[in-house]
Amino acid sequence: MAKKIKKKPIEFNGTPLTQEMADNSFIQEYMEWETFCRGVSGDTLKVKNIASLFDMLNEHITTDNVRDGSPNNPDGVGEKANNGLRLIKNISDIMKKPAFTVGDVATIQELISDLEEMKNSSLDPALIHFTEYRRNRKGEKVGEPIDVYGHYRTENYVKNMKRKGKEDGLGGAVDGKWLTGNNPPHQALFSEGASQFAKPRGLLGILQDAEESLKGTVLNFSLTENKIDEKIAQINQISSVRDYFDNVVNTQGYWRKGQGKLMPSNIKREIAGFDFSELSRKDQAIIREVGGLGKRTDDNAIYGTVESFKMNPSIGAIVRLVNAALKRKGETDGYYRAPDGFIAWQSAISGGFDYRKTRKEVNPERYKDTSSASANSKVVSKSWVDVLRG
Repeated sequence: MAKKIKKKPIEFNGTPLTQEMADNSFIQEYMEWETFCRGVSGDTLKVKNIASLFDMLNEHITTDNVRDGSPNNPDGVGEKANNGLRLIKNISDIMKKPAFTVGDVATIQELISDLEEMKNSSLDPALIHFTEYRRNRKGEKVGEPIDVYGHYRTENYVKNMKRKGKEDGLGGAVDGKWLTGNNPPHQALFSEGASQFAKPRGLLGILQDAEESLKGTVLNFSLTENKIDEKIAQINQISSVRDYFDNVVNTQGYWRKGQGKLMPSNIKREIAGFDFSELSRKDQAIIREVGGLGKRTDDNAIYGTVESFKMNPSIGAIVRLVNAALKRKGETDGYYRAPDGFIAWQSAISGGFDYRKTRKEVNPERYKDTSSASANSKVVSKSWVDVLRG
């Protein structure tokens, strides 16, 4: 399996995490593409009132290519199509983010879909339609209109402007290739490699690689003490967490031998380096909620599948999770017990589990005064094995 590329560790809604994908070179490619397009001036493109090739692309996609029913433009096309502007302008912000959200990936996919529909269609900038006329010596239109595609600035246009004495400072006619399906915006969007107006290549190819690289994106993160304490009930429903603590209540190393006393500090040291993984679909939903990552269907949710997570639980949380595991394990001879058979208890937190008998329960004749502190104090009982032995 190819090694995944990590984005820098970030904090998302209070949860430290890393987002890993197959490749992230598309980010640098996009930034190079945008920088190049912003550097191609309107004068180079032989147009007025447009600052750069990047701005020209925004204008073209916004006004001409917002698909009916697009989630980025629920109002459809026409006069209300201005929401389409975000399809290309937001890409820059998305690429600069420390992590991708579900909505970010949807925006990338939406623009890919739009560009694929646009290519070689009537919406392709290479096929921008203009008309011009042949003119006589007096400058009067002669004959039927002539269709022109790709740019308005033809030889005939320039001659007519000179005839009228209207110089606009943009020089002569455009390169003939611009009029035959290979103008600058078409190259910037669709060139398969570097060209005069596409560096390092066209936007569509860059975004298609981005979509492919983002498939299989995984998340790895750590749950803080506060989140664990707040969501202890949900955490206890995660299968790998339950498996871990089920092992605790069946492993003597976490308990003081011959006493039944839990040693939660042993668990705390170990669990800090433990990866909870192999998460089911149900587990994924729970851990995303616990970690504040959002549902996978929400635009603002972090994008990716949770591969693993770590926990840094408080001693109190450990005691509660062990208690839950004791109850899953069930009673033996009427009590919840440590692995060596002694009745389970702990003293790390007040109000935590302690299933031992009190002195009055062990020796009711001796402690008839049940109000005394001594009578109500708990004692280490024999293990159930010792009980059976008499």
